[in-house]
Amino acid sequence: MFSSFNKKTVEDLCQNLSQKLADILPSGLKDRTEQCKEKYQEQIKSVLLCAFEKLELVTREDFDLQLKKLQALQSKVTELEEKVSNLLHTQH
Repeated sequence: MFSSFNKKTVEDLCQNLSQKLADILPSGLKDRTEQCKEKYQEQIKSVLLCAFEKLELVTREDFDLQLKKLQALQSKVTELEEKVSNLLHTQH
């Protein structure tokens, strides 16, 4: 679902973020046990994965490539518009 974004990269990012968030939970929430910390970490990871799926992410490289293609197409359209305009003017 992550468009061209590498799913493993997203999962790794979510894992990393969920671990950091679980680490900063107040001790009362994690009950000072590793099992509760892991439970919260998995819940946080699940929420993050769901959020990232909705974002339909693309890599910077893919974005830049699409931008270059769009700019090239815009140049071509402008060029063709000029040619059509010139042809119309020479016919009248």
